[in-house]
Order: sequence, then structure tokens, then C-alpha cells
Amino acid sequence: MKKYYEDLLRVVLDDYYKENKRYSTIEELGISLRDAEFLIAKGLCSMPHILDGVYCLRPTENGLTYFEDKKEIAKSVMIHWSFNFAMAVLSAVCGSILTLLIQQAIS
Repeated sequence: MKKYYEDLLRVVLDDYYKENKRYSTIEELGISLRDAEFLIAKGLCSMPHILDGVYCLRPTENGLTYFEDKKEIAKSVMIHWSFNFAMAVLSAVCGSILTLLIQQAIS
């Protein structure tokens, strides 16, 4: 997701937690309808109702956990990358040792 939309999600979450609101109008949040629709399409927010042309927005479960999930994914990727790197180094070392042992046995 673009940094811009992560910033928008932070605005929604800040309002949700700091103001302890179940939902806020997009005017209160200072975001456009188009930006709100993008967050809704991504499943990060929902629009529970529209009253007299006033659009209300609130974070979904995915929106509430988005940043924590993102950290977990990055952590998981780093662990897998580190493991694969260690296995590649170990394979190269074992291959070199086997080559030396075979050369010694032949000589």
C-alpha cells in the first residue's frame, strides 16, 4: 500500500483510539470520499451508514491490525531469508569439504 494511504489509515485509527469513537465522518477526519473508498476497497475501513450526505467511516478488523500484521510479515520474511542464507553458506562449506575429502581419497 502506498505510504499516503497508510497515513490515511493512521488518521482513522488515531481518531478511533484517541477520541474513542465508533465511527467518524470523513469531514472530521479531513479525508476525501475517494480516499475513504480506497480504504474501504482494501478492507481496512467500512462505511456503516450515510446520513444526509454525511459519510461515516470506521476501521475494520483488518484495519485495526494492519500495522501489526505488516510488522509480523516483515519479521517472518527476515527469519526465512536468514535461514535460507545460513543454509546456502552451510551447503557451500559442506560441498567444499566433500570435494577436498574426495580429492584426498583419489590421490
